[in-house]
Amino acid sequence: MRLTLLASALFMGAGAVFACVSARAATYYVHATRGDDSNRGTSPSAPWKNCPGMTAYSGPGSLAAGDTVLFDRGCTWSVSGEYGLHVKGGVSYIGDRWGKGALAIIRPVSNLRASIIDIREDHPSLPTLVRGFEVDGNHKYGNGVGVNHPYWSHALVGAVKRIENLHIHHTWSDLTDPDGNNRYFYGIILRATAGLQGAVENVEIVGCKVNDVSRDGIALYPSDDDRATLLSHVVVRGCEVYNTALDPVYRDPPSIGGNGIIAKGQVDDAVIERNFVHDTNAVGIAVSGNQSNHFGVGAKNIQVRYNIVTANGTGGIRLATDDPKELSVYGNIAYNEKLAGFLTHGDLRGVNSLRIYNNTFYNAPVILSSPQATFALCEFRNNIVFVPSGVPITGADRFTAASNNVTADPHFTDVSRLPTGFAGAFGQTLAPDKDGLSLRRGSPAIGAGVNLGAPYDRSIYSSIGRASRWDIGAYQSRLP
Repeated sequence: MRLTLLASALFMGAGAVFACVSARAATYYVHATRGDDSNRGTSPSAPWKNCPGMTAYSGPGSLAAGDTVLFDRGCTWSVSGEYGLHVKGGVSYIGDRWGKGALAIIRPVSNLRASIIDIREDHPSLPTLVRGFEVDGNHKYGNGVGVNHPYWSHALVGAVKRIENLHIHHTWSDLTDPDGNNRYFYGIILRATAGLQGAVENVEIVGCKVNDVSRDGIALYPSDDDRATLLSHVVVRGCEVYNTALDPVYRDPPSIGGNGIIAKGQVDDAVIERNFVHDTNAVGIAVSGNQSNHFGVGAKNIQVRYNIVTANGTGGIRLATDDPKELSVYGNIAYNEKLAGFLTHGDLRGVNSLRIYNNTFYNAPVILSSPQATFALCEFRNNIVFVPSGVPITGADRFTAASNNVTADPHFTDVSRLPTGFAGAFGQTLAPDKDGLSLRRGSPAIGAGVNLGAPYDRSIYSSIGRASRWDIGAYQSRLP
């Protein structure tokens, strides 16, 4: 059932899920300047000033699963205390639909103990939605969005929890904090803990921008306190992440950190797709083992696909540390990476399964530097690895199978027009905003790939599949 709920959000669109609400569900309005918490809140002309779940709310009202709360998108809420907005399971909080402006703003005016958007509840059958907010950390302690982090009370294994169209920036933590708290805060963090008691599943992070954060941008980060702890069925799609690790201790060697998107520990069934990750302090997209305790379980069925990564501090896409990992890396573009487009770190251990298919690496070599790792499978097929100066692939002896790869000039369309994100709509016209790394007519990569079948038969253009003829690299041409 949980898989069915997630699939409906992925493939049928959000409306198919969010229509499943009670006939008694109410819509409430919140306006920061002309609202009053003593109002009923059900009319735009008599809105609340705050809403239940905000520490400043002083009215008698409450929310029920199926309700919708509309925040005026021209307003700013200054928050303090434990959190900014404590989310009730099954409720939709929307900051980009009502009023005049772009996004409703939530901004802490003092350090928080938890998160600006605090999610510790869900509902067995109704989705939970937080959409359309500017989450301005204001250089104060607190996660932008925390799911069961830093506090939790029970497992979140019900209906989908969707975090959509948020702009999260300037969150803060400081390892030199003089009060000794040493609190770790992130842009967005999903945290499972305490075995099955604190499991988290069915989360979608869609269309968010995360920048200028103190640690990692988007962290899928279950605890390693119990072998059974699990974070599963997660989608991270269409996000932009940059400028991470503003915490001065976390930023600089030897503690260099600040990944754009990271799946760390026992994360199962996660899709990281069509994101633009650039100029992070560490790795653009990382899949890593548990922090300290290693139970012989790690990341499984991770799909890193159709992303654009560039100019990240320690690599584009990286596989690292202990515990077995199973992932597929396909259809991505990595260019002008400072270290490598794809790499396995020297500390990689365990038995790993890795498929690297149909990626385009330009001026971003592939490096497998992991003498202590074992690869049950390490397939490298249909990739372009073109490095104008230097060695394109290091460690190719670790591949268990390799075919149809291009390391000579593939005849890109125009390398002066490198992509800086995506344009268009998901599933319809979504594509890199500049096509300089697509293939010119006559390219040796056109039609030269091997058919790898589903689920690898799409391309960096969301509307173009590979059908019977496969090009090499992330693009699929329309050329005859």
